[in-house]
Amino acid sequence: MRCTRCGERSAEYKRPYAGDAVCGRCLVGLVRDRVFREIRRWRWFRPGQRIVVALSGGKDSSLALRLVTEYVEPLPDIEVIALTVDEGIPEFREACIWAAERVADELEVEHEVVSFEEEYGFALEEVVEDVDVPACTLCGVLRRRLLNRRARELGADVVVTGHNLDDEAQAALMNFVKADLAQLARLHPEVRPEDGLIVPRVKPLRRVLEREVRWVAEELGLPFHADPCPYAHSSVRSFFREILDEMEERIPDVKFGLVRALDRAGPVLAEEFLEDRLGRCERCGEPAAGDICKACELLERVGLV
Repeated sequence: MRCTRCGERSAEYKRPYAGDAVCGRCLVGLVRDRVFREIRRWRWFRPGQRIVVALSGGKDSSLALRLVTEYVEPLPDIEVIALTVDEGIPEFREACIWAAERVADELEVEHEVVSFEEEYGFALEEVVEDVDVPACTLCGVLRRRLLNRRARELGADVVVTGHNLDDEAQAALMNFVKADLAQLARLHPEVRPEDGLIVPRVKPLRRVLEREVRWVAEELGLPFHADPCPYAHSSVRSFFREILDEMEERIPDVKFGLVRALDRAGPVLAEEFLEDRLGRCERCGEPAAGDICKACELLERVGLV
C-alpha cells in the first residue's frame, strides 16, 4: 500500500482518526506541521524570549526540544535551555540523563540538571517505601516546584513540557471525573498564571498522539530512553490511560475530541471556578493557594521536613 500523502513510498503508519496510512517521512512532516500550528495558534513564542524545555530524556521531551529549536531558529534573540530534574531513581534516571545530554548536545542546546538531593536533601528512592503517599504524587508535586523555581531563577519566559495528546486527554478525563473543574480549567493553553511566581508552561505536543511521538522520534533518530518509570504502573493516571485506549479502539478520535472540548470550555471554566491569585508560601516562598504550598504540606505530612 502506497502512502496516501506522497504516493511515493510504502505506507508504514495507519491513522484511523484520519482514515489514511502514511510513510515515515510524511508522518514526520504532518506532526511537525501540527506542532507548529499549535505554537502559532496560542502565540507561545516571541523574539527575545528565554525558553526552558523540561527535558526528561524520554521520547516526548526529546521531540519537543527538537521541534521547538526548529521553530524558534528564525526568531531573533531567542535562547533555549534544557532543564532535567533528577528525582533520584537509580539506573532509570541515569539512563534518562544520559539520553538528555545526548539530545541536548546534538541540538547544541545548553543543558542543566537539578536534583531532589540538592533541593530537598533526599532522593526519591530513599524515601518512597517509607511514606504513605503514592510515589507519583510525591514525585509530581516536588518535581513541579523544583522545575518552576529553577526556571524562574534562569529568567525563563516560558517552560516547555513534553505532554502529548494522550497525557492531555487523560488529565481532562481524570479531572472531570473528580469534578476538579478548576484544575480542568488550568489545562487550557490560554489560562496563564498572573502571580509572577509561576513560569507559564506550554505543551507543543498536546495534539500529537503518544505513539506518533515515538514513531517520529525514532524516524528522526533522536536519542531517548524508552523504558517507563518503574513507579508509573501504580499511578491513578495509568487507569485512565487504559480506559481511553479502550475507547479509542471504537472511537478513533476520542482523545482529539476531549482536547477540542477542553479548548472550548477552558476559559468558561476558568472564569467560574478558578481561585483568586496565588500568594507566597510562608515556608518556602513558592506559589500557594493558602498559607502553605502543596509541596510543603506534603513534605510535612510524610515527615520529610
